[in-house]
Amino acid sequence: MPLVSRGESPIGYLGVGRPEVMYRLSGALRSAGYFVHVATFPAVSARRSGTRVTPTTHLSAADVTGLVDAIATELPRALTAEGATRAEVAEAFAHV
Repeated sequence: MPLVSRGESPIGYLGVGRPEVMYRLSGALRSAGYFVHVATFPAVSARRSGTRVTPTTHLSAADVTGLVDAIATELPRALTAEGATRAEVAEAFAHV
């Protein structure tokens, strides 16, 4: 998974590339019961769109595991549905 930031911030940014992929992934995660935020143009470059995840003390270990599992399932689906590849995502975030 392309985690863009490894800093001290509690907000994780999962870079997915094109806005279409981001909207599809975020929609699937929300449908699965996970509240995620979208980040796209003009807040970030359009080809560096992503989904932000904010862990809180209200989440259990099972909640976090469920979210990671949902991302692992839904990200490849979103990429395929939108005709994108993991290589395209890696290239978009190569210099970040």
